[in-house]
Amino acid sequence: MGRYILGLSAFNHDASACLINEEGKIRFIEEERLNKQGSPTE
Repeated sequence: MGRYILGLSAFNHDASACLINEEGKIRFIEEERLNKQGSPTE
């Protein structure tokens, strides 16, 4: 099993997570994809 790095951004209105493995393959998801709501407009 390889190593992974998990990056989280949760302290603003656009929460997201990013997962990177040793080979540099990246997975990224934003909160709006999980709850089916868009970001508020400014």
